[in-house]
Amino acid sequence: MIRIQHVETAQGPLLRKQNLVSLSITTAAGAHVIEAVNASTSDELRHHILELVKVAKEDV
Repeated sequence: MIRIQHVETAQGPLLRKQNLVSLSITTAAGAHVIEAVNASTSDELRHHILELVKVAKEDV
């Protein structure tokens, strides 16, 4: 978790029509994308990941 640098969401026209987004998690080693996540779920997931990163960095 301490290697996570960015957590971003993206939404193109096709995903927007279905109320979906792609969630991108960027680390020092590269990026990992979770495609087609419900928009409200992606916000909760993004905030949860960022909270875990904060806790992990405090423990170091």
